[in-house]
Amino acid sequence: MADYTISSIEVASSRSRATNVQAKVAISAGEAVYLDSATGKYDLADASAASTATVAGLAVTSADADGYFLYVASELVDLGAILTAGDFVYLSATPGKLCPFSDLVSTNVVTQIGHATTTENLKINLINTEVVKA
Repeated sequence: MADYTISSIEVASSRSRATNVQAKVAISAGEAVYLDSATGKYDLADASAASTATVAGLAVTSADADGYFLYVASELVDLGAILTAGDFVYLSATPGKLCPFSDLVSTNVVTQIGHATTTENLKINLINTEVVKA
């Protein structure tokens, strides 16, 4: 299976705890982000290295480079009918993207984003393991 194709993201809760932050690069809604400590800005997370695999959350709005966007770290989000209920969702080696565990290879850092509660809803429950897949 390939990376999930997220065309939209909606926070399912009306009491969302979204955080407003500055983007280092262009960010699209639905992409995974991490804090680049060197710049203090948020960049696209990816599983290819420990330095980029510590996910802060998922963007719920988009931004150009140096613009501002909102992200959530522990919400129920609606991604559209792209998931399999009960499956866990992980950070991909492709910057900003999400994938099933089976897509990770032996050099990827395992970061669990959350689990699918339905075919549309993802419960974000970040687990930044810092473990490289064997």
